[in-house]
Amino acid sequence: MPSWNTKLTELRGHLVELYPEKEDGRMMVEMAGLPPGSIAFSDKATSNWHQILREANKRRKVTDLVQLAIQDYPEREELARLFTEVEEAEPLTSAAALNSVLEMETLKTLPKKIEEDFPDLSTKTLRENLADEIHTLDSRRAEHTRGKIDPADYRRIVEGVNRELAEKLRTSGLGLDRPALAPAAPQRGEHRAFDILVPNRKGLEKVIKSDDLIDILGWVQGAMEQSKTVCKIETSAGESGTGFLLGGGLLMTNNHVIPDAATAAQTRLTFNYKTDKDNNVLQESHYRLDPSVFVTSHEDELDYTVVKVADDAQTPLDSWGRVRLEDFFDPLLHEKVTVIQHPRGNYMKMALPDDVISIWGKYLFYTTDTREGSSGSPVFNKHWKVVALHHAGKNEESYEGGLQIDADGTIAPANRGVLIKHILEDLKKRNFLLPT
Repeated sequence: MPSWNTKLTELRGHLVELYPEKEDGRMMVEMAGLPPGSIAFSDKATSNWHQILREANKRRKVTDLVQLAIQDYPEREELARLFTEVEEAEPLTSAAALNSVLEMETLKTLPKKIEEDFPDLSTKTLRENLADEIHTLDSRRAEHTRGKIDPADYRRIVEGVNRELAEKLRTSGLGLDRPALAPAAPQRGEHRAFDILVPNRKGLEKVIKSDDLIDILGWVQGAMEQSKTVCKIETSAGESGTGFLLGGGLLMTNNHVIPDAATAAQTRLTFNYKTDKDNNVLQESHYRLDPSVFVTSHEDELDYTVVKVADDAQTPLDSWGRVRLEDFFDPLLHEKVTVIQHPRGNYMKMALPDDVISIWGKYLFYTTDTREGSSGSPVFNKHWKVVALHHAGKNEESYEGGLQIDADGTIAPANRGVLIKHILEDLKKRNFLLPT
């Protein structure tokens, strides 16, 4: 499990401030896709958020929580910063602050050390009390680091917690004591003593721009699961495209792939149109569309179509899974996205993740590769959340050498997708609710 770090401590402080109520935490847990039963909620917001972030960190969902908070509080610039930093290696820090962090890490091992050193004694209450005091101190240190507590107040807090820790150890009957915590920072009158910047223990490795490090098994498993939802589309006019399954047996693709109900009635879908690692062709399954449920937005608007798929009793649609569309996973510049597609109507391919180069209006621009026939493909972030519906692209050899990617008129080779959040807003305006 990824270890706790100072970024998580800072994030915990923000979330406690923004979502202090127990029900707020439960809502965030549900929206981030965490199992509610894994959190033992109490009346203490700090305790709740510490548990939530530990569980989210274990499940690689911390950035999902940050993204949710950004949606609610876009004015909080520190959340946007934490979105890109929360999984990164620590930056340079002051030597004095580093000493405090290292001492803090040692202090956090105290309850465990007591348990190991006194296996025959009941130390549970003592360990829980110590953990509470250490947690309080860690939270105050994070607030001091962010400038929310001035140095004089912070020193008083440190001294008070030190006294509480020493008293609990003294009265435990175990004959224990501990050294005082290192001061927050060297002081000289009203001025800080000379300090230097040094790399901390985790700062010797660097993440450039956004964090592209991923858990191998989780990412590959996500690719396999999501690829099952993607299908090849063939119209009666011989046009091909790509689509993907939503809940309730619905298919999403582009309007310019399936523009109307009449076209839908004459369209065929092919699932599992793939080859294995030895280039053997897998067993495919075919379906027709049921245009009795059909909603679309013109190519010049949001360029999407949602249409029902006629189920097959022999191979039920449920066997392919579904994509859950959510409107709070906004992509960021330099984030990596990938596209699962049927280029030129051929066997399924997955483009290796590449950069988001612009977010402008209703569109996402990225350098991830696609070809003709990829229209209607889902654009995934590294957590396998659909952030856009692919629909267009131009490279250096295209007319004008690319697409306009911003309001300044910049032209660049790029692929373009319609942001999912705008599609969901449009469906809501039409009173068309996607099954959950």
